[in-house]
Amino acid sequence: MSLSVVICTRNSASTIKDCLDSLMPAYRSSLIREIIIVDAQSTDATCHIAGDYPVRIYFEPGKGVYFGYQYALGIASGEYVLFLDSDAYLDNTSLTSVLNTFTDPEIGLVGVYSFSPDKSRLGRCAGQWWDYHRMRLLAHSSSSLFGRLYHRVVGFGAVYTSGPCFIASRQCLEATGGFAPELYLYYLHPKLAYPGDIMLSKRAVNAGYKAVWANCGRVGHYPPANALELWRQRVNWGRGDAAYLKICRTGFTKRATCVLSRLGSPFMALYLAFRYCNPVHLWYLPLAQLAWLGGYFNFRLKR
Repeated sequence: MSLSVVICTRNSASTIKDCLDSLMPAYRSSLIREIIIVDAQSTDATCHIAGDYPVRIYFEPGKGVYFGYQYALGIASGEYVLFLDSDAYLDNTSLTSVLNTFTDPEIGLVGVYSFSPDKSRLGRCAGQWWDYHRMRLLAHSSSSLFGRLYHRVVGFGAVYTSGPCFIASRQCLEATGGFAPELYLYYLHPKLAYPGDIMLSKRAVNAGYKAVWANCGRVGHYPPANALELWRQRVNWGRGDAAYLKICRTGFTKRATCVLSRLGSPFMALYLAFRYCNPVHLWYLPLAQLAWLGGYFNFRLKR
């Protein structure tokens, strides 16, 4: 099995070293054939730092992450392609185990769960939130009540993979058009870096492939460093979800479930605060979901 790695960057100097360092063991063992970086006009030292590693660096005119992904797909030569965020890094993830998942020819995409290496108050909240969902998804099948509800709220009914690290087979990417259908997201909003991964998963499932999560490790992913960054991130996610629902022409039930689940965030925040003995959840999750609602309704009203 040959694996290409694609990383899109933009002013990622503070995280790209950790990202690339984590790939070097697999690269030196020849499990990773090539590492492709597509940079979107960084003005910091991103490319200078990346240049110290065995990578190929290309440049794109700042038209969004999906433009970078699609451009890289035309260059990558691997049988499988790993898409990794520039602020994420492989930790105890076994790439060999993840790739072995593809021995099932019906599997087209495999997502890898993330954890937060940030031990700050906000970092712990993000990590506990991610860990809660990971444990619930591992404990329940996609067809369980929790699984169906989770995928209806987050994936709008589709079983999907997303996040800072996922691997796709080239066969699946070619069958679904790669990220070409997502290129117009940039024109809907220049900072719309989501939900192309969910849309790809849905197309893969519709094409007869499976989109699954790997249970053989996790990737470190740095969450927003402060409340303002959290707000901006979730506003963007709200816009992305609104775009997805608009594009897919989803019915009222799915849209209502999506919104109502966010309005119930104070109850989930209370549960998480007790579960993890972390009172910061009492404002962290409601703030994140309020920002999501703001982005969601602002995008829908403007379009």
